Amino acid sequence: MFKVIGPYSIIKVKYWQIMRIHRFYTKLIIDNRTQFVLDDEMLVHQMLHVFRYKIGQKVILFDGTGFDYLAEIVETNKESIIFLITEKKSGLVQTQTFGKEVALCFSLVKKDNVDLILQKATEIGVTTFYPLISDRSEKKEFNEERGLKILVESAEQSGWSVIPVLHPTMTLEMVIRQTKESAQIFCSTVSSVSNKVGNENTALFIGPEGGWTERELALFKENVFESCSLGKQVLRTETAAIVACGRFLESF
Repeated sequence: MFKVIGPYSIIKVKYWQIMRIHRFYTKLIIDNRTQFVLDDEMLVHQMLHVFRYKIGQKVILFDGTGFDYLAEIVETNKESIIFLITEKKSGLVQTQTFGKEVALCFSLVKKDNVDLILQKATEIGVTTFYPLISDRSEKKEFNEERGLKILVESAEQSGWSVIPVLHPTMTLEMVIRQTKESAQIFCSTVSSVSNKVGNENTALFIGPEGGWTERELALFKENVFESCSLGKQVLRTETAAIVACGRFLESF
C-alpha cells in the first residue's frame, strides 16, 4: 500500500502501520515464534465476545519486550486463540522516542485522580511511577493491581510497546533514595523558576493539593533537588503531574 505525503512525494508503507488495528498486551513472550497460542482467559473472552474476532482477522500483539507482532487468527476455541505471526517489528519505546526516561513520583490522591495520572502520563511517555505518601497526602494506600491494569490499557491504546514500571507505595524519603541516579526535580508554586533540563534521566516529584510542607522542602534542599515552577496558579495534583511530564518529555 502507498501513502501520499505532500503534493508530490510518495512513500511505501505497510497497511498495519496506517490502518487502525487493535493492540493487545500478553504476558507470554512471543519472541520469534511463527505460531502463538493465547490462553489468557480474560483476553480470549475480550477478543471473541467483545470484539467478536473471527478466523482470518488480524491484531497487533506486544509482550513488553519492545516489539510489535502482526498476528492473524487461524483457530479459536473456548479456551484459546491460535495466531499466525506474520510480522515482527520494533515497537514504539519511550527511550527510543525521547532518548531519556521520566519517572513520575506523585503524592497519592483520590482513586479516580490516580487513575487519570497513570493513564495520561503513560500515554505521553512516562516509564516509571512512584506513588508516594507525603505529609499532606489525601490517601495512604493504593490498589496496585488496578494501577497495573490501567498502565496496560494505556500502553495498548497509545502504541507503546513496553509497559511502564509501577512501584509499590513508599514514603517520600524512600522514593528520594530510590531515584538518586536520576536528576531529581520537585514541582511547586513556591519553587524558583529554574526548569532545568539536563541530559540525565529525570525523576519528577509532584506534591499533594495542599502543597509540600516546610519539612519536605527542606528535605529537597538537603538532597540538592532542582525545582520547577508550573506557574503561579494552583493546580490539582493530577493536572500538575500531566503538565510537568509533558513539559519535560517535550524538552527531550
